[in-house]
Amino acid sequence: MATSDIFQRGGLRWALAVAFVVAAGSAVAAQVWNQRHAADAVSAILGDDPGALGRGLFEAPTGLGVRLNSTQRSALNGRIASRPLDATAFALAALDATAQGNRTQAAKLVAHALALDPRTRLAWLWTLDDQARRNNNVAAANAVLRLLAVDPGQYPVYITILATLSKDPRNIPQIAAALRGNPGWRGPFLGVLEAGGFDPAIRYALMDKGSAKVLTQDSEQVSFVSDLIAKGDYERAYLAWVSYLPDSALTGVDTPYDVKFVGLPGPAPFNWQFSTEAGDRADPGANGLDLSYSGRKPTNLASQVIVLQPGTYRLRSVLTNAASEGGPGGGTTLTWQAMCLPGNRPIGALALDIATTGKQQLSPAFHVPDTGCPAIMLVLAGAASEFPVRLNAKIATVHLDRVADGTMISAPVPAPSSSIPSSIPSVLP
Repeated sequence: MATSDIFQRGGLRWALAVAFVVAAGSAVAAQVWNQRHAADAVSAILGDDPGALGRGLFEAPTGLGVRLNSTQRSALNGRIASRPLDATAFALAALDATAQGNRTQAAKLVAHALALDPRTRLAWLWTLDDQARRNNNVAAANAVLRLLAVDPGQYPVYITILATLSKDPRNIPQIAAALRGNPGWRGPFLGVLEAGGFDPAIRYALMDKGSAKVLTQDSEQVSFVSDLIAKGDYERAYLAWVSYLPDSALTGVDTPYDVKFVGLPGPAPFNWQFSTEAGDRADPGANGLDLSYSGRKPTNLASQVIVLQPGTYRLRSVLTNAASEGGPGGGTTLTWQAMCLPGNRPIGALALDIATTGKQQLSPAFHVPDTGCPAIMLVLAGAASEFPVRLNAKIATVHLDRVADGTMISAPVPAPSSSIPSSIPSVLP
């Protein structure tokens, strides 16, 4: 696969130009080859100006190369002769060969340096540059991962290049494998993918689904879902969320999720979120949702975000018992409300009849429009009465059903058009 087919604005060479290929005195070159490294390598081997090597790195058109004068070359050859196991000396010889246009010889010297010491940083820098020039994205990514291991202090430079390389799907397995080791650069790297506007499918593919079976609100999987929602991409957010569920919970994927309030796993917003308002209570259990509503002020007792196809729907719900403390309930009511997101625009409602228990209650039909409503928020709203009376109730189930020609269709599990990616479990009809 040619680099030009994968990367924007001229490909990986452009990314390297941003991060590496710079003129003399560049701050980025100093990041990659700082003065301390230069002093260690050049002074120890050549006894020369420690800044010389840094000034020569990544200069066009020869790429990663430093041309040595005859005195320096003689000193380097003497070093290699007296210390044949000095991997950095061979890497410096490779730089000199590169500057002279002999990349074939340079490649042999780099291979020998890495055979002597696989952690030779300069050899991996040369390898990264060389593989990028060859449009070999897989080998280039491997070089970056090696550099992250041997030179973790420079990770901000390397993860920028790795993010660009992650656009090649062939690199996903090796990058994902490195991330599973939970390196220190994992979070910043995923942050680069988010902040850089990369396709969310890349970030999704790189995250470990195996460790996500018990999700917490601060997990990176939930953060990923939240980021998609913030961009208005509810469809792929929902598909990713479903893929993180344990297999045992997939039978509960319905409209809404967990229609019987048994407490299936999975975080909000695509699972139920219950009120934490003082004086009010909403508890899922084996036989439904137990409610205790004070009636003092309007409260959302339960809510869930749902992705629906455009069309006509009805709400149906079963209230199994309801009782007011201290007398009639007055104006205290419970209402299921469907609202378009973003904006919470009401499109449908089912006001529960407190006197009707054990029977299915239906809302009037309402319409989910083709545009402007990528998801809905389903809310169980408690409305305050003039003279507050506590209302205790249990809701057994709630469903959203598709309606066609006035006839109910089976509950419409969301079937978004986009995917993220094909490895998500096929739980949608």
